[in-house]
Amino acid sequence: MINANAVSFIALIFGVTFGAGYSVAAETVQKETEVSVSFQKADLNSDGSISREEARVKPGLSEYFDAADTNGDGVLDAAELKARKDGAKTH
Repeated sequence: MINANAVSFIALIFGVTFGAGYSVAAETVQKETEVSVSFQKADLNSDGSISREEARVKPGLSEYFDAADTNGDGVLDAAELKARKDGAKTH
C-alpha cells in the first residue's frame, strides 16, 4: 500500500510538471499571437509582406528592417518578423 506522503509527492511532481508545460505553451501561443497581430498591423496593403515603406509606419521596425530581412528580398515576411522578435527578446 502507498502511504499518504508518497501520494502527495507524486501529485506535487505531476502538478509542477504539468503546470510548467502549460505555462510554456501558453507563453508560446501569446508570443505568436502578438507577432501575428503586429505583422497584420504593419502589412498595410495585406499582401503578406511588409515593405520598407510599410515598416516606416511602425515605430522601431524600420531601424531593424535590414537585419530582419534575412533573405534579402526587400520585404519582411511573418517568419522573418517572428525570428527577429524571438532573437530580440533573448539578447
